[in-house]
Parts: sequence; structure tokens; C-alpha cells
Amino acid sequence: MLRSMMERATNGIMLWSLILIPFGMAAMAFGAGPISFVEFRQGVAWYLNYQFSGNFIFLPLLALTLVLGAATLVVAGRAKLTYRSALSRGAVPQREVAVVDEQRLVTRARAALEPELNRSAPRVDRILDLLFSLPLELGASDLYLCPQEMLVELQLTIGLDRVSVSTLPHALHEQLIDRMRQILGVDEEALKTDGDVDFRWSQSHQHFRVELSPSSAGIQLRIQKEGADGLALADLGMQAATLIAFKAMLGCKNGLVLVGGNPGNGVTTTLYAAIHQIHKDRKLNQGIASLETVVRQELPYVHQTELGGGNAAAIFEGIAAQNHEAILVRHIDGKALAELAVGVAGERAMVVGATPGHNAAELLVSAWELVGTELLVQSQPSALAQRLIIRLCPDCCTPASVLPNQQIAGWDFSGEFHAATGCDTCQFTGRVGKVGLHQWIGFSEGLANTLRETRNAGELRERLQSLIPSFAELALEKAKAGETTLEQVIELIHEEQSNG
Repeated sequence: MLRSMMERATNGIMLWSLILIPFGMAAMAFGAGPISFVEFRQGVAWYLNYQFSGNFIFLPLLALTLVLGAATLVVAGRAKLTYRSALSRGAVPQREVAVVDEQRLVTRARAALEPELNRSAPRVDRILDLLFSLPLELGASDLYLCPQEMLVELQLTIGLDRVSVSTLPHALHEQLIDRMRQILGVDEEALKTDGDVDFRWSQSHQHFRVELSPSSAGIQLRIQKEGADGLALADLGMQAATLIAFKAMLGCKNGLVLVGGNPGNGVTTTLYAAIHQIHKDRKLNQGIASLETVVRQELPYVHQTELGGGNAAAIFEGIAAQNHEAILVRHIDGKALAELAVGVAGERAMVVGATPGHNAAELLVSAWELVGTELLVQSQPSALAQRLIIRLCPDCCTPASVLPNQQIAGWDFSGEFHAATGCDTCQFTGRVGKVGLHQWIGFSEGLANTLRETRNAGELRERLQSLIPSFAELALEKAKAGETTLEQVIELIHEEQSNG
């Protein structure tokens, strides 16, 4: 508290210094009328000796100017020392992405597009250049041209929100689609196609994925930046009960939500989706921060901090001092950082972070080993672990029987399973993307008692694993629903058996 009061007082002195020093200098110049520094000094001395005579305006201004000048030097010196100290402790991040007003980005997009769209003879190539450059300039991940009954709507995905920017006539939209087909080198009769485009922007090349797909009112165009694959929570494929519980936890004023999984299983996507849910539910355009090794997607409503080679605990401490309502931490992997993050979660903010562990039980065990029982219980922890497996193509999915050599003791493979033969939709691979498996352990009094009663990590792991289905069991449900293959289930069974 005292440190905070001193910082406010220091900032106030600096501000008044900057405001009043010019007035003090002007008053001195007016009183002495100097032409050079020598004349200025002689003029001041003469004025004080012969003309001051009860003039109570000049001297106080001169004294105030000297005091504020000295205060400015003190503040500047303190700022320099503080920065050097923070630099030596690794508390200075590599990069920060400031919060941006979403509506301001939309206004900028309209200002760039509408002069060209409103021309009597719009230039198709120039408009296409704008469609590729807007996501780069505004930090958007996707741009859509969505045909409606009367007009075509242009939308941008900013953060994880799709917002309407402008409209254009169907005739112009058809010209843009024809030109895009030419760029992609595809048949004009093809209804659905995709391809890659390299766009030169600001002396560099940016890679885009372009998709053309049919809709009820025409061909929809999607332009997606490379690596921009953000999804909202509802798009992650969670089981209904898990999704409801996860959203409910994120809606709490404070608490700790741990997210984890093996590399390449979409953990970062889920973290971003969780922070977006908090922003949407609480209507927060300020008050959300993140600490990330690398900022993979810019979210305009989040003050994002890129760690670089800095000290994670020291940088987090600076973020936490700003009293954010929610904080995302990409890696909680050290004792000092874990204690700070869990402490903040227990006192005043929602902390969503990733910890090592391939299942939900392991996530809580890792946190328990880092911070101990009481600090973890005070944070009201929950854990979500996820795994991505192949998704069967629905267009060529057909029933498949279980072979004798696929039977595994203790597992019920009764019911109908499926396989995919390959088609144009899946480019004859039999699969279209990934489907998610999610394990969830929510906070409860029962979980708190389990954490308090457990003596060692092995016992805690065993008790927590008894609360959740295995990934193989979850995959079996997906396989029976025709979403994945029995081979994928068998692979997970063998993996979990080998891991004990």
C-alpha cells in the first residue's frame, strides 16, 4: 500500500513538473528579458538587487521551478533505476499487445473498404488486395464474404468474435469469386474448393488459406491467416455436461482452471476460447491479461504479454499488481510462478493456465506438488485435459465389423462401428480434421477433502483417476457414434495400458 501511494505521489510530481516548468521559465524570461545566457544571469541578479522590492510573484515562481526541476530529475533517476532492476530480474517482457477497442477496428476496416466499394466501377484486384491486407492490419484471423438474399455481408473474425463490417452487391461478389478462382487455378464450375495464397505485405510474405464453399445464397469466401485457428468453446466438441461445468467455473469471480494435454492437442486453442468466454460473459473490454511464451493470436480485449527470455514469475507479479479480473498463463511450470498464480486465483481473480500432465488427474497432481494442499484448495481448482483424435468423413462413412484380432479383454466392442472409404470431400483420406476428447474434474468439497487427506502424489493420482473416464473410454463412445474409428480406440487402449 505504501509503495503504491509513493508511486502515485511520484507520478503526480512528474505531471505537475511538466505542466508548470514552462510557465516558470516564461515568467523568468518575461521578468528579465534575456537575449543570451549571460544577459539572463545578469538580468536576474540586477532584478533581485534593484527591482524585486516587494514583488512577490517572481521569486515564488523561480523557487517552484527549481523545486519541480529537481523533482523531475529525481523521478527520472528513480524510473531508470527501477527499469534496470526489473531488467536484471527478468521482469521486462519481450513484447506487449495492448487492448484495442473492437469497434475502432471495425471503423478502420470500413474506412479502408467503402471508398473502393462505392466507386461507380469498383476495381476487383484492388478490392482483393484490401481483403487480404485487412486481417493483417487489424489483427483479425479470418475474413468472410457471406452471401445473403439481398446483399453479400463482409465479416471479420476479431479475437474470436465474427463482426459485420460492410456489404457489397452480388454482382461484385461474383466478380471477386471468379478472380479468386483464377488465382487459385481451379475450374469455374467447381462449387467447393480451397487453396493457398502468398500475399506480399509490408516487405514480407504472408501465407493465407482460401476456401470457396457453396451456401443457399451463393458461394461463400473465407480468407484465413496461416496459424489462425481460433475456436469458441462451443466449437471444441466437448460433451454437453463438461461444457456446462466448464462455463460455470469460468463464470466465477475467482478460481483456478487448469488446462492441459500432450503437445499438439489444442491446449492453446482451448485457453484462448476460455478467455473469450470470460470476456463475452462479463462484457469485459478491459481487465483481462495474459502471460504467454509467444502470442499466437492477438485478442483485442486482452492485454497480452509475451515472455520471451524473461523471468515468468517476476513478469506475472507485475501483471497481477494491475488488479485484472482474469489472467491467462500459458505455462505454469515453476514453483515461484505457480505459487503466485494460485495465490491470485485464491484471492481475487480467475486464473486460467496450462500445467504439465496428459490427463485431468495429472494436472491437479502437478499443481499439488508445486504449491501444496492449502494454497491449492483456497484457489478452488478445476482441471480440463484434452486429446485430439481423427474424425471420420461423414460423406463416405460406412458401417464396419469388428475383426477377431481387434478384440481386447475387458472391453465391450459390441454395437456398430464405422470406417471411411474416401471421397472428394475428404480428398480420399477418409478423415476431416480432428475430434476432441475431454476429461473434466470440477471443484467441490469432495475434491477439497481428497486434496487434504492425500499423503503422496501416487495416492492422489489414483484417487483422482477414479473420478474420470479414460481417454480410451471417451474415444469408444465417439467410435460407436460414428465419429472416429475402432482402430483409434485400440491405439489409445494400448497407450494407456503401457503408461500404467
